[in-house]
Amino acid sequence: MMVKFHFKFVTEAGVERDQEIDGLNLMTEAGEITVLAHHRPLIAVAQKGKIKILNQNQAESFELKADSILEVRPDEVKILTIEP
Repeated sequence: MMVKFHFKFVTEAGVERDQEIDGLNLMTEAGEITVLAHHRPLIAVAQKGKIKILNQNQAESFELKADSILEVRPDEVKILTIEP
């Protein structure tokens, strides 16, 4: 069983997603990354495209419509975006 961490997806309209997850996979300017619990702190540009949420051996995807800010802390990940 994987250690869960908190994920928030925030747009100008407010919080779109607020959930506990096992992992997050997305593209940044530096390449593809997978974030798991206790990841080192990081601030990066999340590139528009598919974001994959990993939960209990299942993957759920959604589309990031614009480049956004990714903030990673050991126990929480936030994506802050302004949707076109």
